[in-house]
Amino acid sequence: MLPIVTSAGATTTLGAVADLGITDGPPQIRSENARLNGWVYVDISGRDLGSYVAQAQKFVTERVALPAGYSIIWSGQFEYLERAARKLKTGGTVHAGDRLRAAVPHVP
Repeated sequence: MLPIVTSAGATTTLGAVADLGITDGPPQIRSENARLNGWVYVDISGRDLGSYVAQAQKFVTERVALPAGYSIIWSGQFEYLERAARKLKTGGTVHAGDRLRAAVPHVP
């Protein structure tokens, strides 16, 4: 048992003041914007990131009912892809050397 010292100076064990147990859950607890969060990592091969995330978002939206106060954010490389596509849409033509037009993927 893990010994702890109380504010009055007495010694007790952690088990005497708390219920301890092992449960399944995320491998780490993080917070972002003062909200606890869990992460799911996905490695994609054999297809483009944008179409995979679009299909995954549709699947999750149709089949996962989130309790009040919960949210899902699609992040990582997909977030960078969306940001770059928005910048390219608002910035117009990207020039490199002479006049090279950048192809901008459609991101809803």
